[in-house]
Amino acid sequence: MGFPLRCCYVQESSPFKLDADTYQQAVAPLRDHVDILLLDCMGYTEEAHQLASDLTGLPVILSSALMAKILLEMI
Repeated sequence: MGFPLRCCYVQESSPFKLDADTYQQAVAPLRDHVDILLLDCMGYTEEAHQLASDLTGLPVILSSALMAKILLEMI
């Protein structure tokens, strides 16, 4: 059992400007094309994670949380 191969979409938004309008503009083109969001900069915060999740209703991965989980597996 596997997952179907899907395309990867990239959209930019600054992790240092936590603003609903800015994030809305970034996620709007993705909403109907992706199953999950990855906030791929260590500058994104839990607030950014929550905002992206609220705006899209999609699961969101925060890269800093991902790295922390990987490091915990190593120790």
